Amino acid sequence: MCTGPVADTSRCHMAITSTIWSRATCITRTATIATITDLWARPKALTQRTRNAWCFAVSFVVLCWLFVAAVAIHNLEEAILLPAWSRTAGRWHVPVGASEFRFAVIVLTALAVIAALLASMGGKNTVGAYLIAGYALAMLLNVVFPHLIATIALRRYAPGTGTAVLLNLPTTVLLLHHAFAEGYIDAGTFAWSGPLVVVGLVVLIPVLFLLGRTVAGQPAQG
Repeated sequence: MCTGPVADTSRCHMAITSTIWSRATCITRTATIATITDLWARPKALTQRTRNAWCFAVSFVVLCWLFVAAVAIHNLEEAILLPAWSRTAGRWHVPVGASEFRFAVIVLTALAVIAALLASMGGKNTVGAYLIAGYALAMLLNVVFPHLIATIALRRYAPGTGTAVLLNLPTTVLLLHHAFAEGYIDAGTFAWSGPLVVVGLVVLIPVLFLLGRTVAGQPAQG
């Protein structure tokens, strides 16, 4: 490029400098593009990892036990406040004594624990999975009736409404969603098993009240 007897040293130096600058610019541009591409791809990878971690964190089995915790807290609120409220609730709740009601909610909470154990150990399409899903359906319906409807109709707080809305509502919706999404239950079977569990729980409640009165040595109400 700068050979020959009449080569100009200054031009030779300029040509060399231009060549070096061009190559440096090319290398810098390539590195910049690679960096931008890496920065663009990294959030997507992080988002996917975060999504995978979140899905694992809120798996069906985990939600079963979150559901048990929500039911226990909800039943605790009702055990403290509902017996006194029931005496003035009219058609929205039969009057119930503290002893019999607390006996009933203890048994119902224990049933939630048993259902969660069966679902966790049994796996997909098992009795435990359908029991916990049916229980979740019952508690989801319970958010609306009687809690929200009674609160609106009576224009005063119905015990259990706060925990029903803040805990039971999101937990039951997530549990049922993951139960279907992860294949623990199928729609055809749940169409009859879910309502069956709901009806079974509704029928069981007055029986538990009666047993609670018997355990407490109280006379049966007519």
